[in-house]
Amino acid sequence: MTIATAIGVYYWTGFAGGLMITCYQVTRLILRGPVRKGPTTLLQTRRQIVYLIIGLGCGALTLAGQALYPHCFVHTICRCIQGLAGAFIFFYAFLLSVAMFKGAQQVFAMTVASTALNVAEVLGSALGAVLFDRWGQRSVFWFLGVVSLWNQVLLLLVILHLEGHCTRRTPGGSPSRASQRAEPLEAPGVQQRSGWTNLLEVLRSQRLACAVILIVMAAIVKGSVEEMLPFHADHRWGFGPMKIGKLFSITAAGYILSAVACGKVWTYLQGWQVLFSAFWLMLLGCLALIVFLTSAYSKSEVVLWAGLATYGVCLGLTHTPAA
Repeated sequence: MTIATAIGVYYWTGFAGGLMITCYQVTRLILRGPVRKGPTTLLQTRRQIVYLIIGLGCGALTLAGQALYPHCFVHTICRCIQGLAGAFIFFYAFLLSVAMFKGAQQVFAMTVASTALNVAEVLGSALGAVLFDRWGQRSVFWFLGVVSLWNQVLLLLVILHLEGHCTRRTPGGSPSRASQRAEPLEAPGVQQRSGWTNLLEVLRSQRLACAVILIVMAAIVKGSVEEMLPFHADHRWGFGPMKIGKLFSITAAGYILSAVACGKVWTYLQGWQVLFSAFWLMLLGCLALIVFLTSAYSKSEVVLWAGLATYGVCLGLTHTPAA
């Protein structure tokens, strides 16, 4: 019950965080009246990166708390904070990816990012398994906290790089504040539109509806497996940390291969992208469900590995186009 409570708190607070962000953005869109729909400026991108740093900072602090006090109450509170921080991180990371790339470039960038993410997951799962096996769970929390802090340093370096690349300099040689506000990251195309008009246009967008459906379907599978697998594998099957790390590496490998293939095919499809994703998601999702149901009554590693590989392919075919 305590494990289920901590997991439930994480997901419900993540949902609450996403709901808060959505309500804030919708209210801001409506109340500010006529808006300037134009290029994404350096200042806007910089603000999004700052929010990412704040979210990672909250995650690092809570991980340190879990390492110092590995008790159920502390774990539940930390998961609550991580859920809220995770919602902000996902939201602003998505905004940043949209701002920096467009069209086919965005698909390519998201494919590269997905590949890098899952290579990191393979290495991280293996390293986490070694740490847990030799030094216990506290070492894993400390490791995650240090990595989170390092990510904040990298994001600060990204801000400095963007300032050096995108801002114009005054005759004195220092970046001008006005130039930071005016320098676009993409081709200009300014329009004046009311907040209600923008909101209605977004709500009527078929692309938005399809993206939401794809992301929700993938997230249900992703969340249920990634959170419950370690506990299920540990308590039901008796697998050790090293075995669990290998299981996750199979999932990540399937994700990498399918994400790269899907990103390549996606750029050549004309009007069939959503149907393509939905078809593969349903087909592979059903297959993964059958394998997981089978593994619930069988301890065969072959069946479980097949299910995890299928699950990874399913995620790769879904997340890249949805993003």
